Amino acid sequence: MFKLKELLKLTSSFSVLYVEDDEDIAIIFLKYLEKLFHKVVFCKNGEDGLELYSKVKFDIVITDIQMPKMDGLEMSKKIKEINPEQNIIVISAYTDIEKFTTSIKIGIDGYILKPVDYDNLNSTLFKVVNKIKNFQENIEYKKNLELLVDQ
Repeated sequence: MFKLKELLKLTSSFSVLYVEDDEDIAIIFLKYLEKLFHKVVFCKNGEDGLELYSKVKFDIVITDIQMPKMDGLEMSKKIKEINPEQNIIVISAYTDIEKFTTSIKIGIDGYILKPVDYDNLNSTLFKVVNKIKNFQENIEYKKNLELLVDQ
C-alpha cells in the first residue's frame, strides 16, 4: 500500500482530462482531482473531450462511459488511435463484462466502478503515474544513450 503524500508528490506535475456528463459527480470528483494534479480540464461529453484532446496533450485521461454525443469507450478508442501510449482510466457504473472487455481491448489502464472507492482510485492513479514516470525515464535514458553514442 502506498501513502497519499507520495501520490501527491508524484501527481503534482501531471495534467488530466476529465470527461463526465453527470454534473453532481463531476463537481465532487473535480475537487478531488484538483488537489492531486497540476492541471485538470473538464469536458461534459466524449465528443468535446476528443476535440480538446486533439489540441492539447494530457498525461492522463479519466472518463465516464455513458455520455451523450460520444461515449467514453468510443472516445478512448479514438484517443488511442491518436496516441497509443495515452494513459486512460474509466470510471463507470457499468459492471457488465462487455464494457470491461472492450476497455481491455482498447488498452484502458484502469477501470473504477461507481460509486468511487477512493482507495481503489488512489491505487490505480499510483500505478498509472508510475507507469508514466518510467516511460519518461526510458525516453530520457535513450536520448542520453544516443548522445553518448554520437560523441
